[in-house]
Amino acid sequence: MTRDDLRRLRPSLLLHLALALLGSGIYLGARHAVQEAEGEYRQTLAQSRELQARLAQAEADARDAPQLNARYGEIRKLFADEHRLDWIELIARIKRTRRIADVRYDLWPRQAAPAILPGGDHDVMASAMKLELQLLHEEDLLNFLADLAAGVPALMHLRECSVERSGGEDAAARLTAACSLDWITLREKT
Repeated sequence: MTRDDLRRLRPSLLLHLALALLGSGIYLGARHAVQEAEGEYRQTLAQSRELQARLAQAEADARDAPQLNARYGEIRKLFADEHRLDWIELIARIKRTRRIADVRYDLWPRQAAPAILPGGDHDVMASAMKLELQLLHEEDLLNFLADLAAGVPALMHLRECSVERSGGEDAAARLTAACSLDWITLREKT
C-alpha cells in the first residue's frame, strides 16, 4: 500500500471510525436506557405489590368492619353512666311487650368489681341484679334477657339462671326463672 492509497482510503477509514464510535455510543445509550427501564419496572412492580397488599388489607378491613363496629358498640356501652330509672322502665316495657306474667327484681348499688375485668385507667364497676320471672315458656326467658342486654347502655354479665316448674297446665305461668347478673360499666379513675 502506498501513501496515495492511504490518502484515498482516509475518508473511508474516518467514516468507518465515526460509524464505529456512533455505533458504540448508540449501544451504550441503549444499554443505559434498558437498565433504567428495568429499574423503573422493578420499582413499579414493587409499588404494585405494595398496593395489592394494601388493597387486600382494605378489603379484609371492610369485611371485618361490621364485627368491629359491633365490638366497638359493646365496648362503648361500658363507658355509659348508670341510668337505673331507664333500666327499670326497660324491664317494665319488656314485660309488657313480651307478655311476661310477672317480673321481680332487686338492684344493688354500683360498686368496684376489679375481679370481673381489669380496667387499666378506669375503675370497673358492677351493679348486681337479681331477677325472678314467671314464664309460660323457656324461650320467654331468653327473649327477655336478649331485650334487656340490647336495651341497656352497660355490659350485662349473666352469672346464673335457674328455671323450675311452678304451676299446672292451666296456670298462666308454668315456669319460674331466677337469674343473677351484673351490669358492668367503667368509670375514669380519679
